[in-house]
Amino acid sequence: GWHLLRMPRTVRATYHGADMLDPEYHVVEIQWRRLWEDLAAAGIRSPAGQGPPPLCGVQPELILTGVERERGRSEVAEHNRDNKPIVLLSSTGKTKPVHNREWGVENFQAVCNALAPYCALIQVGGEHVLHANGRPLPQKGGLPIRQTAALFTACDAFVTQEGGLMHLATAVDGPVVAIYGGSLLPSQTGYERNINLWARPECSPCFGSGVNCPHLKCMVAITPRRVVEAVATMLRRHGEADLPVDALAAAPDEWTPPSFVDRKVLQAELA
Repeated sequence: GWHLLRMPRTVRATYHGADMLDPEYHVVEIQWRRLWEDLAAAGIRSPAGQGPPPLCGVQPELILTGVERERGRSEVAEHNRDNKPIVLLSSTGKTKPVHNREWGVENFQAVCNALAPYCALIQVGGEHVLHANGRPLPQKGGLPIRQTAALFTACDAFVTQEGGLMHLATAVDGPVVAIYGGSLLPSQTGYERNINLWARPECSPCFGSGVNCPHLKCMVAITPRRVVEAVATMLRRHGEADLPVDALAAAPDEWTPPSFVDRKVLQAELA
């Protein structure tokens, strides 16, 4: 902000939540296009002189040093004495400005219960503490960004909702299982290399509407069992053995709505 005040010809992209109602463009494409529109309005033309230059992909990138990566490996290793696959979790998504991306802490806990006998679980974010075997998971939330990013290079899977940690993990090629629902779509903010769990009912995407959804029916098909299946797929990609059938069976095949969901409205929507 101070730099912008000092440099009147500096421009940053202006985009808003309403821009996310268009599922045809990735958020990076929206920002890129808007940036060059704002530059043109400020009298600064693109190098080609016509429109924005080509965009070279949408994936973020963060380069970590070898020392940072080794520190990440050490931090997760101290919680993995039994040499199990390492799964990181972030237990909640953003509920502001709207709660439409919230999968629900009960469902995250169900995933923990199913994975706990077979994986080393570490929590890296979320307002609610997750537990395994009656004890809180090791907590790695609130670390500096680069230190958190290093953790993603040392794990075998990371379960999170669409949001900032998803982008950070992707920037270091972390193994992301991203829970979307239908508030936003992977085509808008996601990345092909991740496992994206999403749905698109007639009311989706709704993030830019600024209105809290009373039913979240877009989450119904994203059950804890489906998330555990996605984790199993990611573990195989990392060369880990298949999760036992018991792990999948232990995960409920039904989504538990968060407390703010109006269950009567949900049932009416699903009828």
